[in-house]
This record gives sequence, C-alpha cells and structure tokens, in this order.
Amino acid sequence: MTNRRSADLALTTEEPVLTDHHRSSAMRLTDYEKEAIREELHRLLASTRFHSSHRCQTLLRYVVEESLRGNADSLKERNVGIAVFERDAAYDTNSDPVVRMAAGELRKKLAQYYYDPANQFRIRIELPTGSYAPVFRTVDAPLHTEEEGVPKHPDKAEPELAAATQVQAAENARWTHPTIWWIAAVVALAVVSVLSWTWFRQSQPKAQDAFDLFWGPVINSPNPVLLCMGQMRATRVQLDPNALRNPFSAPMTLNPKSDYPKKFPIAVLTDAITLANVAGILRADKKAFSIRGEAATTFGDLQKGPAVLLGAYNNDWTMRLMEPMRFHFGLDPDNYIWWIEDRQKPGVEIGALRLDSLDLAGDYALVARTFDPQTRQPIIFIAGLLPYGTQAAGEFLTNPQYLDEFSKKAPHDWQSKNMELLIYTNIVDNEAGPPQVVASYFW
Repeated sequence: MTNRRSADLALTTEEPVLTDHHRSSAMRLTDYEKEAIREELHRLLASTRFHSSHRCQTLLRYVVEESLRGNADSLKERNVGIAVFERDAAYDTNSDPVVRMAAGELRKKLAQYYYDPANQFRIRIELPTGSYAPVFRTVDAPLHTEEEGVPKHPDKAEPELAAATQVQAAENARWTHPTIWWIAAVVALAVVSVLSWTWFRQSQPKAQDAFDLFWGPVINSPNPVLLCMGQMRATRVQLDPNALRNPFSAPMTLNPKSDYPKKFPIAVLTDAITLANVAGILRADKKAFSIRGEAATTFGDLQKGPAVLLGAYNNDWTMRLMEPMRFHFGLDPDNYIWWIEDRQKPGVEIGALRLDSLDLAGDYALVARTFDPQTRQPIIFIAGLLPYGTQAAGEFLTNPQYLDEFSKKAPHDWQSKNMELLIYTNIVDNEAGPPQVVASYFW
C-alpha cells in the first residue's frame, strides 16, 4: 500500500481505522490499523519537534513497535531501560531515572506536536501518565457516555461509503452557487492564518526543546565529558554500625593513630545522586564521559573537553572558575560564614550561612553554563551553599519540566548565550524542596 495520510483512509471500503475511541492493546488491531499507526509514527519521527531529540525518537519508536507486536504488557520501566537505554539488568531505577525522564519529555513533545493545527491527522499516538504503553486514538471517533456506552453524537459517527458518496455529491453541487466566492475567500483566509501561525511557531525557540538546547553544547561536543565531583577529606572517620543489622556492632574509629591513609576522601550523598542523574542524561544520548574527584582533576583535564562541576566549597575548580562571574561564592573563614555574592550589588551576602549554628529553612545555589575563557571549553556548574542547594540545582537541570518553564521567561536567544541562574529551595525535614529561579544573568 502506498504511503497516504491517515485522514484519507477513513473513506475507503477496506477496513475501518480504529473504530473504537482508542486502543491501548495491539492484540485487537488489524493489519490495516497497524499500518495507519506506523504512518503516524513516521510523521512524528520526521517532524522538527522530534528531530532534535534522539532519545525521544528511540523511546517512541520502541514502545509503539512493541505495542503493535502485542508486547504492551512488557513495557515496564526496567525493561525499557535495558532495551532502549542499554542499562544492566540489575540497574537501580531510583538512582538512574533515565526512563522516567525520557518519558516525561516524550509526553510533552507529543502534546505540543498535536497542539499544532498542521498536525491534526486521523490517528494520534499518546503516552498516558504513569504508563510506558502507548494509546492509539482516533480524532473524530464518536464519544460514548460512561453510563450507557452509546454515542453522544450518533449523527457524527463515521459514515458508510454510500453516505459519504451522497455527501460528496451534494458538496459538488453547491460549488455552482454564487456564494462560492465568499466561501473560497473564507477558506483562503483560514489557510493563510494556519500557515502564518505555523511559520511563527516554527520560527520561535521551541520551549519543548529547552532540555536539549541547554545540554546541547556539552552533548554535541566531539570530546568526552568530564564529571568533576566535589570532595571533602577527614583525618578521622568513625563508623557506628547498627547492632540490629550488623554483627560488628561496636563503634569503630578509622585512622586514630596510623599514618596511612592520612586523609579519607568523602562524597556527599546528595551530590552523588546529582552525579548519577547527570550521568544518566549523558548515557541516554550515548555520550562518552568520565568521573573524577576534584582533587584528582587537573587544569589540563578541563582543557580536553566539556565539563560538569558539582559542588561549591568542596570543589576547588568551581570556586576558581566562578570567581570572575557576576554571581559567585563568598567566604569568611574566621567566622565560618558562607554566602553568594552579586557583583552588581556589592556588600550583599545572599543566603549567608553561619556554619557553627545551622538552623536552615532554605538554601541557595548557582547553576551556570558558560564557554570558559580559561579552558576554552563549555562548562556546566551545579553548586549549592550546602548539599541541599546542590541537590535542588541538579533537579533543575535534569528535569525537563523545570527547563521548559525557565525557557518561557528567558531571552529568545538564550540557548546561544552564557548564563547564570540563582536558585532557591525550601528545606523541609532535611530534604530540599522544588528549585525556584530567583535571578538570572545572560551574556
């Protein structure tokens, strides 16, 4: 069969296209219906909205084809992560939410694709929230009441071929009426309006592409990405095992007297979670990366390719490379006070924390993406005054929803600029709340 628009298929006599309002199981689909769905899939994958996201293309193609093969019940998070994103069979879905993130991004792209008047085809492919099995829907199918299961508008049900022929004949006769010129003028105006609106939307930066636009300079670089994680070092570490779970229940102090090792490198759990989320983004796009602690990272390493720097006061490279920027970190070591400085407001200490008496209701962080003049490479900074801020900043950059909202208020050409964002988060029960952008700077 030749490749045709699905809307044209509705008037043929071969087989009906999805006569139910929607189908979520491919077991009931005819070969004719499957072909119509694949036509719509090809349109989606070739569209400009999906062309820029290899991750969404791969996920959409996989879940649709698996459903058409009758395997919708197997579309679970772990199975999708293994098949689509090449994860190990035992990978931790909580620390590596690549499937959930990709599915959320896919749902947004589908919704905005079908919002465009130019994409109103007979078939729609949707991915319901909370599921990875797609639903195939007809646009003009009759609606049924929940109580009676009968059409609310039976007069709008899909006509038989004979009825369609009669309607077409009546329409042909009406073209001889003098009012045809008025009708033609109205239709022409409508077409021009739709084309103008479509052109306008396509000429604007796509909000749904904000995630790809932000990460593009790092992911599109030909060189591997360096993930540089902040570290702390302790001269003494005490382990306090839980007697209910650990037979070695007595407290143990490491390195009380010996000279080796003199210091223990320590990573913060929330920093590690952010690191895992960023690594998940890179792996989903098949982007090569390496992970190093800040103490093991050299300036030469930062010159070899893009970098993502995690942490502030525990990452010397963050402190050094952000120091010339408008927003940067300040410190009073004698009084144990940390804050964020704004060069346009000298003397203002944003979010100042006294480390010897912490009673926190919130935390601040900086998110930045720059082409660094020293390393001559793109760098992304994810850094909080405390780990809560770093966690919130990481959530902002790894959740497409937050970047979508940010892009709506950013300058129209933000994706080609250096940028700094000041983030605030509430702290409730020692957990960081949603990130909030309170200030931004572009150059």
